[in-house]
Amino acid sequence: MKRKVLIITLCFLGIFNLFGKDFKTEATELLQNGNFEQCFTLLKEWEKEEPKNLEINIYYFNYYMQRNAQHFPTMGQMKDGRYGMYDRVEYNLKDVAIAVSYFDKILKKQPNRLDVRSSKCTAYIYSEQYDLACNTLIEIIELSKKNKNNWTWSENKSPKEIGMPKEGEDLLFSVINECFYGIYYPFESNKDLIRKIIEKELELYPDNTWGLNHAARYYREIGNYKKSIEVLKHAVELDPNDYIVVGNLGYTYELDEDYLNAKKWYEYMLKMDNPDAVEYGKQGLEIIKGKY
Repeated sequence: MKRKVLIITLCFLGIFNLFGKDFKTEATELLQNGNFEQCFTLLKEWEKEEPKNLEINIYYFNYYMQRNAQHFPTMGQMKDGRYGMYDRVEYNLKDVAIAVSYFDKILKKQPNRLDVRSSKCTAYIYSEQYDLACNTLIEIIELSKKNKNNWTWSENKSPKEIGMPKEGEDLLFSVINECFYGIYYPFESNKDLIRKIIEKELELYPDNTWGLNHAARYYREIGNYKKSIEVLKHAVELDPNDYIVVGNLGYTYELDEDYLNAKKWYEYMLKMDNPDAVEYGKQGLEIIKGKY
C-alpha cells in the first residue's frame, strides 16, 4: 500500500520543489508514507509559522486528495489508453472538492500559475469528473489569450527562472496535450467534451499543430476521415517536418483506404531527418504493401 500511495502522490507533488524548507520535506515524507493524520497536524503547525505562504495549499491539496483514496488492482484500459494490469484509484469526491478549493486559494492571488491550473485539471481527470476537467482546460485556453501566455510555475516563478525547457505557447500546449489525452479515454462517453476542447483550440489557436493534431484525432475517431485529412494537411503546411502530424496523415489515408496517398506520406517520412519518422514510415509501407 505504501508504494501505491507514493506513486499516485508524486503525480501531484511534482508541481513543487521537494528540496525546500524542513516543513516541505517532512510533509512530503508523511504524504508519501500515508501518515495523513500526522501530516495534517504538521500542516496546521506550518500554517501558523508561515500564514502567508501560499505553497502550503499545495500540501493541503495532496492531503485531501489522498487521505481517503482507495486502491484496487485492476485489469483493463488505463487512462493513457493502454490495456493491462494497473492500480485503479477511487477518490472521495467530497475530498476532491475540498482539495481543489486549496488550489483556488492560490489562483485567486496568482492566477497565472499554470502548474496549479494543470494539476487542478488532472485532479478532476483522476477522479473521473471529466466535465469539470473539460471546463478547467477550456478556462486555461481562454486565459492564455488574456495573459498572452505569460505563465508562472512553482512558487509563482517564471518557467525560465526555474530552468524549464518550455515557456509561453509551447508550455501551454504541452499542458493541453497531457490534459486532452487524460480526458480522451474513454472516448465514447467523453466525445462531446473533447469536441468542446478542440473547438476552443481551433477558435483561439487555428495554426497550432498540437491543436490541429488533437482535432484530427477527434475527427478520425468519429469516422470523419475527410475532415481529419483536411486538418492534418493544414498542419503539414505549417510544419512539414512534424513527423507526428505527417505520420497521422498517412495513417488516416490508410484508414480511409486511400492507399496511394497513404503510400505518398509514408514515403515522405523516409526522407525525414529523424530515425523515428523513418521507422514509422517503413512500418506504414509494410502494412499497406500490396494494397495500392
